[in-house]
Amino acid sequence: MEGNQGNMKIKPFSSACKIIKKSITKKSKNEYIEISNAENRILAKNIIAKNNFPSNDVSSMDGIVILEKDKGKSKFKIVGESKAGDIKSNEFKSNQAKLIYTGAIVPGKRKKIVIPKENFFYNSEKNYVILNKNTYENNYIRKQGIDFKKKQICMLKDTVLSIRSIALAKTLQIKNILVKKKIKVLIILTGDELKTQKNSSGYIEPSNKVLICNLIKKFGGEIQNVIHVKDKKSELYNTLKLNTNFDLLITCGGISKGKYDIVKETLVDFGFKILFDSVAMRPGKPTTFGKIGNNKFFLGVPGNPVSCFIASIMFLPLIINSFYGVKLNNLVRIFLISNSKKIINSKFTNFLRIKINKKSPGFFSIFKKQDSSLQTILSDSDGVIEVVPKKILLRREKKVI
Repeated sequence: MEGNQGNMKIKPFSSACKIIKKSITKKSKNEYIEISNAENRILAKNIIAKNNFPSNDVSSMDGIVILEKDKGKSKFKIVGESKAGDIKSNEFKSNQAKLIYTGAIVPGKRKKIVIPKENFFYNSEKNYVILNKNTYENNYIRKQGIDFKKKQICMLKDTVLSIRSIALAKTLQIKNILVKKKIKVLIILTGDELKTQKNSSGYIEPSNKVLICNLIKKFGGEIQNVIHVKDKKSELYNTLKLNTNFDLLITCGGISKGKYDIVKETLVDFGFKILFDSVAMRPGKPTTFGKIGNNKFFLGVPGNPVSCFIASIMFLPLIINSFYGVKLNNLVRIFLISNSKKIINSKFTNFLRIKINKKSPGFFSIFKKQDSSLQTILSDSDGVIEVVPKKILLRREKKVI
């Protein structure tokens, strides 16, 4: 691998993040999908309203509607009604009124006032109403186009679609919506020790497979295939030969410097260029990132479960965001106060598992055991605190991810 690595000095965590952002250019492929399947997808073009909404003046209350010029009068004859769903409602005369219901069209073209039902007495037998005093504070009419107007940009390109924006798209009469295509991800897990259908002699359940697959789905990628290979270069080489349709290759295990760490050596045959070979972070130091050919990328994460998890949540969102050119994924950061005292004096960025205090939710404690193989601690943790190099973590530390 000589000549391919450049300066492979261990990279600070912050530098590794910058390398990823600088290296990946935004992909531009789009596709139409049904709006019912569009949650958390990225809008590929502005959405412009074809009509006003509402298309007419409508009532915002159940009540009656009268002419504005009759303001101040107290008795009106009921001459009809307007309800939601009516295409139109005819005009009426002075001293007359219509019953009207929420969402119903305001009748005619002359200026009107809607009076809520609690502000009048309705004699249904004689078909008239008598108003209470002080009933004209509001007219309770939603004007045509108050929500959006024809030719108005209602949804901006690069918006991450939520349930709320999908509902708006439905109101805008959109059935299929143009979104950015999902990033294609190929996942390869390495190791003779992994127990799979093809490797009955394995003795470790491939828990990282479940972890990585769920994170890819959560972060907005599309899994092309998930494959297990043994610690044989020939098997990995043949697998890569047969699986070329991806934007991002993720491998788990096989990236350290041991005898059976075969991934990087094998990738050289496919035009692999390492952009960083290890990161000054704990756990997750062996994490590797690079480019395969002209437009494909590689992320190699360690096989230890906690290392795999930390490397994945720290780098995957960044990689996928860079592909999309949009902040689709953001880690949630909250402010808590530490109940623990822990001194960390190293050149590494440390990611420590923490537990939020149930009785005092504003406080957290740091697990004493932080070994990268301890899945029980990872499962029990509520979050991760990032401790920058040479930082002494004392009580009242607040930076929690």
